[in-house]
Amino acid sequence: MKRPGQILARASSRALAWLARRALRLSWRLARRYRWELAPLALLALVAGVAALLAWRAPAHVWTLPVAMVGAGALVAWRVCDRLAEYVYTAVTCTFGVAWSVWFLLEPSALAVRWLFIGGAVAALPWWWHYRRRIQIKRLLLRWSQACEDAGMPNVKLSKRLHVDAFGWSAIVRHPGRTTEDLIKVGARLESSLRLRRNGMRIEPTDQAWQSRVRVTSVDLRRGPGIPMPTPRVTSIRRPVPIGMTEDGSTRELLFFGKHVIYAGTNGSGKSGTQRVVLASLLAMRDVEVAYIDLKAGGVEARLWAAGIPARNVATTLDQAKALLDRAVSRMDSHGEVMEREGMGSHFTPSRRHRAFVVVIDEGADLIRAGLDAQLNTLFEKGRAVGVWVHYATQYVISQTLTTRMTANSRIRLGHRVTNRRESEQIYGAGSGREGWRADRLPSGGGWLLAWDDGEVTQDRVRAYRVNDADIPRLCGVAELVADDEDQGDEPAAIVPDDPTPADQGEQPPADSAGHDAEAADAEDQGDETAPTLAAIRAGARTVPELVKQTGAGRATVNRHLSKLQKRGEIRRVERGQYEEVAR
Repeated sequence: MKRPGQILARASSRALAWLARRALRLSWRLARRYRWELAPLALLALVAGVAALLAWRAPAHVWTLPVAMVGAGALVAWRVCDRLAEYVYTAVTCTFGVAWSVWFLLEPSALAVRWLFIGGAVAALPWWWHYRRRIQIKRLLLRWSQACEDAGMPNVKLSKRLHVDAFGWSAIVRHPGRTTEDLIKVGARLESSLRLRRNGMRIEPTDQAWQSRVRVTSVDLRRGPGIPMPTPRVTSIRRPVPIGMTEDGSTRELLFFGKHVIYAGTNGSGKSGTQRVVLASLLAMRDVEVAYIDLKAGGVEARLWAAGIPARNVATTLDQAKALLDRAVSRMDSHGEVMEREGMGSHFTPSRRHRAFVVVIDEGADLIRAGLDAQLNTLFEKGRAVGVWVHYATQYVISQTLTTRMTANSRIRLGHRVTNRRESEQIYGAGSGREGWRADRLPSGGGWLLAWDDGEVTQDRVRAYRVNDADIPRLCGVAELVADDEDQGDEPAAIVPDDPTPADQGEQPPADSAGHDAEAADAEDQGDETAPTLAAIRAGARTVPELVKQTGAGRATVNRHLSKLQKRGEIRRVERGQYEEVAR
């Protein structure tokens, strides 16, 4: 008969054996499931154990450890790595392992083993982060394959090279035997299968007919007040101008040199805000003269820009608009003479001596209704080569107000939210909807647009910078400061004078400067071109916008006068952008 103690001991041993077997089985399952996550720790333990064994049993063969590490790194780079970051990580890790092996070979100690585990733990952090990302990509590829099979396109493959940013991801899709239009048709079904938000995926063509680019935005960018416009720093129209931010967080730039521009969209879509961004950038350029036509509510928008645009270049009535358009047409002839005299070739090259003439039109449908379409068509058809360019905005996206002549001669088309596909194709051209140019799918409001720049392939959604009414005086002042900073250097060449006849014949000079008009006229007769600016300063004008308003000259002309007066010691700069006469 067994004693109770023996029975208890045998039961305890069986229980311990069962627990040990269960623990080993669970450890094996966890090690097999998380083998890639535990790979750095296993590698550290293996290197430390092999180094200790070689140092103890075969000290003469310790040199084989760094050789083995170099071979293992080359094998990993050959079989596993497919990105530059992975190659760099493998090279850095192998370099650390070889350096530690040499140290341990020269001086085996516990300190070397301690530094091995410290450095290995630090090197394991990128491994764990990268593996987590690879797992997400693998799951995404599986969902994509299943979604394409459900949509009836089993041969559409998503590239493993995903570009991930803060707002989503993008990749190349290979679809031999299919077209981009086929993918666009099943776009809604793919969004549902991939569990994306509505209109969160965009498919656009590439240079290869059997490839397309997929852009997925996981963050709803429609929320938020918008992105404030940064300080304009581009001082020439021959350089790209930033207008906003794309869905992946990059800056969208457009080159306006030699191009007519169309801004189209429904009421409240943000086209006027986009035009504000471009107008503020144009005012900061020293080789551009800006004219502004605003017939809305008596020129409410033009009054905001009064400090930056000379009064003779602003039109708020139909008569003023007609006179300004006629002057723009006459500028075409004068620019043609300049091109022949300066030997510019077939295209006008603007400079600070010969400036381009840019006519910005806010709501051009009013001009069409008033019968001014002949002047507009002349500018669109013949003005591009001679440096007279039109920025035309309208909310009526129909063939009467956005004619084929306009769209065919406009190399930049900024389409904002419209109501249907027909209006979108009115902006980008017939058949453009099949290629992905769908302005009717843009988010409503917020300044979202699709920028068509000379027929480029990409269709990045852009959110234009935000320019509030309170920002306009600051932007006008920035344009003045840019010009002021440039004019502190070498004296620029003389600027070709414009037609001195103002658009509004009823405009009178300020009363407080009337006493100095005779003095300025006498000085001009004697050959001093800076006299009007000096007379305006004596009348109380201190800033460049005030001088532009009182003298009626262009901003660049006023800044040139200020530079000359400073060199002669007749005025001094009190602070940036403000001047006063030097007491004699």
